[in-house]
Amino acid sequence: MLRRYGNVTGRLADTAAEAFAAGIKPTFHQFITYLLDPETERESIFNEHWRQVYRLCHPCQVKYDFIGRLEDLETDSEQLLKLLKVDHLLRFPSGPQNRTAASWERDWFAEIPITERRELYRLYEPDFELFSYPIPDSVLHQLQTTSSQTP
Repeated sequence: MLRRYGNVTGRLADTAAEAFAAGIKPTFHQFITYLLDPETERESIFNEHWRQVYRLCHPCQVKYDFIGRLEDLETDSEQLLKLLKVDHLLRFPSGPQNRTAASWERDWFAEIPITERRELYRLYEPDFELFSYPIPDSVLHQLQTTSSQTP
């Protein structure tokens, strides 16, 4: 990602951890550009952290009887343990809440052209449909802070 979009001259670190330690980090826009570039997946499939979920879990090939969502992890895990009748034996550990605030979303996408936002949505649209996520209207339409871009 940094080689193609980072505008980094000279030798790049061998790992992301080394690059970050050296203060070399991609911008959010560079990351989006990387995801949308067809060359990215020609070189190697997406990392599992940003690969579309439908490509990870193969919903058309596996008959799932329980689907949980990260946003509902604690309640979903409680429900799953009850369904398995092991809720008296196990507790799912609670972890830090990792929710993205609407203001962060607005800030992150403010510099992303509307055409790229829509293309990004199309890339992940099957996940939105499969897992009943609402269409992210605030991302797909013109944001107040990006009035210079065309819809």
